[in-house]
Amino acid sequence: MCVASGLTCDEAADECEPACDTIPDSDGDGHVSISCGGDDCDDGDPNRYPGNTEVCDARGHDEDCDLNTFGNRDSDNDGYVDAYCAFPR
Repeated sequence: MCVASGLTCDEAADECEPACDTIPDSDGDGHVSISCGGDDCDDGDPNRYPGNTEVCDARGHDEDCDLNTFGNRDSDNDGYVDAYCAFPR
Protein backbone atom coordinates (compact mmCIF):
# COMPACT_ATOMS: atom_id res chain seq x y z
CA MET A 1 0.00 0.00 0.00
CA CYS A 2 1.40 3.39 -0.99
CA VAL A 3 0.85 5.88 1.76
CA ALA A 4 3.15 8.69 0.66
CA SER A 5 1.60 11.54 -1.29
CA GLY A 6 2.33 11.58 -5.00
CA LEU A 7 2.92 7.83 -5.32
CA THR A 8 0.96 5.19 -7.18
CA CYS A 9 0.94 1.46 -6.56
CA ASP A 10 2.38 -1.01 -9.04
CA GLU A 11 0.73 -4.21 -7.87
CA ALA A 12 2.64 -6.43 -10.31
CA ALA A 13 6.01 -5.18 -9.06
CA ASP A 14 4.75 -4.86 -5.47
CA GLU A 15 6.19 -1.36 -5.10
CA CYS A 16 5.28 2.30 -5.07
CA GLU A 17 6.17 4.56 -7.98
CA PRO A 18 5.92 8.30 -8.52
CA ALA A 19 2.72 9.53 -10.11
CA CYS A 20 4.12 10.74 -13.43
CA ASP A 21 1.69 13.61 -13.77
CA THR A 22 2.71 15.09 -10.40
CA ILE A 23 6.25 13.92 -9.53
CA PRO A 24 8.16 12.46 -12.50
CA ASP A 25 11.54 13.17 -10.81
CA SER A 26 10.89 12.45 -7.14
CA ASP A 27 14.54 12.56 -6.04
CA GLY A 28 15.22 15.88 -7.78
CA ASP A 29 18.38 14.78 -9.61
CA GLY A 30 17.21 16.12 -12.98
CA HIS A 31 16.40 12.67 -14.42
CA VAL A 32 12.85 11.36 -14.80
CA SER A 33 12.03 7.91 -13.42
CA ILE A 34 12.11 4.96 -15.84
CA SER A 35 8.52 4.21 -14.81
CA CYS A 36 7.58 7.68 -16.11
CA GLY A 37 9.42 7.26 -19.43
CA GLY A 38 12.76 8.69 -18.30
CA ASP A 39 16.20 7.17 -17.74
CA ASP A 40 16.62 7.30 -13.94
CA CYS A 41 17.13 3.73 -12.72
CA ASP A 42 16.53 4.66 -9.05
CA ASP A 43 14.30 7.69 -8.60
CA GLY A 44 14.56 7.37 -4.83
CA ASP A 45 18.31 8.08 -4.79
CA PRO A 46 19.50 11.55 -5.88
CA ASN A 47 23.07 10.19 -6.18
CA ARG A 48 22.18 7.55 -8.77
CA TYR A 49 21.37 8.54 -12.35
CA PRO A 50 22.75 8.03 -15.89
CA GLY A 51 25.86 10.10 -16.53
CA ASN A 52 26.80 10.49 -12.86
CA THR A 53 30.46 9.82 -12.10
CA GLU A 54 30.98 6.24 -10.91
CA VAL A 55 32.94 6.00 -7.67
CA CYS A 56 34.96 3.07 -6.36
CA ASP A 57 33.51 2.57 -2.90
CA ALA A 58 33.24 -0.25 -0.35
CA ARG A 59 29.43 -0.29 -0.62
CA GLY A 60 29.52 -0.98 -4.37
CA HIS A 61 26.95 1.80 -4.88
CA ASP A 62 26.06 2.17 -8.57
CA GLU A 63 26.11 5.92 -9.19
CA ASP A 64 25.67 5.91 -12.99
CA CYS A 65 22.91 3.27 -13.50
CA ASP A 66 25.35 1.07 -15.43
CA LEU A 67 26.36 -2.16 -13.69
CA ASN A 68 29.20 -2.62 -16.20
CA THR A 69 31.19 0.38 -14.93
CA PHE A 70 33.22 0.77 -11.79
CA GLY A 71 35.05 3.67 -10.20
CA ASN A 72 38.61 4.63 -10.92
CA ARG A 73 40.97 4.76 -7.95
CA ASP A 74 44.75 4.56 -7.98
CA SER A 75 45.73 5.30 -4.36
CA ASP A 76 49.33 4.18 -4.78
CA ASN A 77 49.81 6.16 -8.03
CA ASP A 78 51.24 3.20 -9.94
CA GLY A 79 49.14 3.91 -13.02
CA TYR A 80 46.77 0.99 -12.49
CA VAL A 81 43.22 1.05 -11.14
CA ASP A 82 42.85 -0.51 -7.70
CA ALA A 83 41.79 -4.17 -8.13
CA TYR A 84 39.15 -3.60 -5.46
CA CYS A 85 37.36 -1.29 -7.89
CA ALA A 86 37.23 -3.89 -10.63
CA PHE A 87 36.15 -6.69 -8.28
CA PRO A 88 34.01 -5.10 -5.55
CA ARG A 89 33.26 -7.20 -2.50
